[in-house]
Parts: sequence; C-alpha cells; structure tokens
Amino acid sequence: MFFSLVASLSTLALVSPGHSYPSNAKHHPSASSALPACGPVVQSCQCPEGNFYSSVTTYGFYAASAKDVASITASSFSDLSYIGLNVTNTTGQGFEIGSSRTFSLDWDAASEPISVKEVLTTYNNYPENGGFNMTWEMGNLPFYYTRPSGEEATVGGFWSYEELRQVGDYSFFLWSTWSCFGDVFDFNGFHELVFHRIAQILKEQGKSDGSIVGLTTTG
Repeated sequence: MFFSLVASLSTLALVSPGHSYPSNAKHHPSASSALPACGPVVQSCQCPEGNFYSSVTTYGFYAASAKDVASITASSFSDLSYIGLNVTNTTGQGFEIGSSRTFSLDWDAASEPISVKEVLTTYNNYPENGGFNMTWEMGNLPFYYTRPSGEEATVGGFWSYEELRQVGDYSFFLWSTWSCFGDVFDFNGFHELVFHRIAQILKEQGKSDGSIVGLTTTG
C-alpha cells in the first residue's frame, strides 16, 4: 500500500490539469531583458530589481478523507485560524473569486511586522470527493519594508497553488508558492508548519493518527 501511494503521489505532484508546478520555473538574470515579469503564470521570468526568485512545493498524504482535511483548510478563504494567523480584514464571501484576506506576519528581515494581503484568483472544487484546487496572490503591491539596518527594500510578489484530492483511503495535499522577495522568507518552514498543524488537528478530532505519509518539500 505504501509504495502504491508514493507512486500515486509522484504522478499527482508532476501532472495536474491546467497547472504547471513552480519547481519547473527558472530565473535567468543573464537573459533578463528577454524575460517576462514574474507573476501567476509559471514560466521563466524576471523579478523586479532588488528581488530574487524562489519557489517551494510541499506535498504529502493524510490518513483521512479529503472532506475532513478541507473542513480544516477550506472552510472559507478568509479563515486562517487553524494556523494561528489573525485575519484583520476581509472582502468577499466563502470562495468568491477576488475575495481577500489581510493579516500581519513577523519577519526577521523587516524591522516591524509586515501586513500581507492575499487575493483569491481561482477556485475549483471536486464535489465527488470533497477536494479542491485554488490559486491566490499577494494583493498589496508594490510592497515596501524597512530592514533592521534601516535600509528600504521591496517585495515583488508571491503566488500560490493549493490542491487537495482523495486517493483511495487517503487525501493528497499539495501547496506550491513562487515568489520575488528582497530578502529570504522561509516558505519551506511555513509550508511544513501548516502541514503538521493540519495533521495535529486531524489527530485531535480523532480522524487520523497524526502522521503524514511521504511528506516532501522541494525548492
């Protein structure tokens, strides 16, 4: 069973309808003049001056139904309480395209907490098994922040893709983020924190043993 799940994971991680994963994207500074600006389309691209490109993809299996996972991660685009983020402003309802959520984050590259606005750009559910896919992006651009040294810096944006599918008795969850930042932001650690928080909640609810099969982070 384990090996068949891993094989399914590999297939789903590499091939998904209508989406190419950001692990395939590359940033070529030497050819910057010929490249389009980075954005929601995953392709070779050029970040704004003073920014560098990065991408991360995290995926794994939960021993729970997709409906159970979605009840935690996708009750509403505005709800991030399950990961401990306090959303201070929202627009839209449920998963209406264009809905937004705003929250503050501590970031060691900035002299004070940064305010982040995320805007939902696509949402598709899988009614046959409770799964979904969606994309969102940073909405408060251009974004400026001050480093602890007092130097001014910018964020060129970030874009995310998330997918949840039922695979046999397991649910497969994937989250990809690609970005242009002026300083390093630990998307790898943030992704894994979210994945482990979902596993913890599923265990607390008695819906799984709290494990994540094949948890993988690339980028």
